[in-house]
Amino acid sequence: MNTIPRRHNNWLIIGRDGNGIRHKERFLFYSRRNAIRLFREKHKCVGKHGAIETVIPQFGWY
Repeated sequence: MNTIPRRHNNWLIIGRDGNGIRHKERFLFYSRRNAIRLFREKHKCVGKHGAIETVIPQFGWY
């Protein structure tokens, strides 16, 4: 059984940029894949320290 319900359009993403600084951001009305892509582009999550730590699905903007 899949633990993530379908059709989530709000994602809370926590990750670190290339310098190791932690960022937390919400993306509303995006698919999971597009939200991760936008997070990587915005915070430049590439390099040795850049990583997405967690992606949390949510049902609304809160």
